[in-house]
Amino acid sequence: MNWSFDVLFFAGFGIICLYLAFKRSKWLFWGSSKSERLELSLGKHYKFWVNLTAGLLFSGIAVYFLLH
Repeated sequence: MNWSFDVLFFAGFGIICLYLAFKRSKWLFWGSSKSERLELSLGKHYKFWVNLTAGLLFSGIAVYFLLH
């Protein structure tokens, strides 16, 4: 295992995104609170899906960096 700043950064960001998703927060991971285009594309619960996807993506990147 290779602990580095990249692993900690992506893991921390992934955890924050997953926390926002499961808390059903009104915030998106980048801080914006409203996006009409995303709401039209993904539906009423678009913030959950965006935060969940970002959290899983960043956690996956952290695991990749950790193992390589």
